[in-house]
Amino acid sequence: SCCWPAAQAPAPASGTVIRAPRASSTIVIVSSADVNIAPQGVAHWDFQIPATVCTVTGRAEGLAGGSRDFEILILDDDNYRNWSAGLQAKAYGSTGRVTVTNINASIPGPGTYHLVINNAFLPAVQKTVEVSAQATCP
Repeated sequence: SCCWPAAQAPAPASGTVIRAPRASSTIVIVSSADVNIAPQGVAHWDFQIPATVCTVTGRAEGLAGGSRDFEILILDDDNYRNWSAGLQAKAYGSTGRVTVTNINASIPGPGTYHLVINNAFLPAVQKTVEVSAQATCP
């Protein structure tokens, strides 16, 4: 049996270091889910980021409850604790009050982060929000 000749890569110059390209990793924060959020409540997912800058992307859409509005925040651990206590906090991403939104934020690692859906707008209305989010790290 006959074969095609094997392709040969040119030899590297002396002293050249060849590195394989680094594959990016994806951290699933929440896979497409319909989340019920109590009146004045929150839904929250925590996730770990390695020692690099990662991009959090995703989408959220209010499906039911009042005007279907909500707010999404991405907070590091310290700021999540401050925000949870009703104190001033810095978010790496914040949508403000929306009914549908794309999520897109760059966050530095390493660290623990929190994706929060906040239903603080109406005191007596449960909301249902469909959400998916992931972090992509080079």
